[in-house]
Amino acid sequence: MLGEAPARKSAYPINRGPKPLFPQGEAMTLHQAPTARSRKSILNDIVVKAGPADVLGPYFLHVELETRRRGVVLEFCTPEDLLAANEANRQSWMPLVPMFNPRYGVIKADNAFCVIGRNAMGEPVTANSIIKYDWSETNFVQEATSLRLFYSDPMTMRQSGEQCIISSTRAHCIRGTAAFSGAAWVRQDYRGLGLSALLPRFIKAYAAARWDLDVIFGMMAEAVVRHGFARQFGYDQLDWEARWLNSIVGERLRLAILWTDVDYLVTDLRVVLAGETAQVDSRILGRHS
Repeated sequence: MLGEAPARKSAYPINRGPKPLFPQGEAMTLHQAPTARSRKSILNDIVVKAGPADVLGPYFLHVELETRRRGVVLEFCTPEDLLAANEANRQSWMPLVPMFNPRYGVIKADNAFCVIGRNAMGEPVTANSIIKYDWSETNFVQEATSLRLFYSDPMTMRQSGEQCIISSTRAHCIRGTAAFSGAAWVRQDYRGLGLSALLPRFIKAYAAARWDLDVIFGMMAEAVVRHGFARQFGYDQLDWEARWLNSIVGERLRLAILWTDVDYLVTDLRVVLAGETAQVDSRILGRHS
């Protein structure tokens, strides 16, 4: 766990050269939902450069099987595809937070991964994304309060009166090579199927497979935290608060700051694969609430 300590690299080294997790074509011999048989498996596109393949591989397979059983087929997509899916589904999906919208210059093909889940008709029904930041000389608090977390050019891109005020005393430890997980969405008619327990962990696991990370973090609205999604999304650390004012997604948002490291992520995935729900000390997640 990170706690008050500085963020640190995972104990799992970068592998010597990227390699496909499954040989080309093998993934399609796996269980496939009847409504999704003709769709390519995302496993064919997964490449592992870092992290423990003995855990990541089985977890990717687990997610592939479980999403297909729910009639959803996952695929990697571009930031532009993510934005198009968002704009086509505003009835159940708020506007993308600026860092996930390519119009604001943060998310790019070389610093992010985006995953869309489609149903048998090819409609987007789920989405997740993750962005890598290089904060070797800075940290989350400095980047959030300056709005560089959200915009490539905050002075020209910010909303009128926009501010992000951080009162957390612990969030300074989010630094180094940091990955922000967000843009999570499940269409209303696919909610209640357990997808929100699978897909946020999937995007974090894939980030850990591709990048040598110090920390994985996110921000979560107060009401969402109260429903237990911090645990469900695979975080073991939480602190309050960020107040984001006059943003494109709301005038006054109170947000929790969540984070974890790759070592905890791997432990969490092992527990998931063992068929259990990760048990996180409620005193940690409730601290300073």
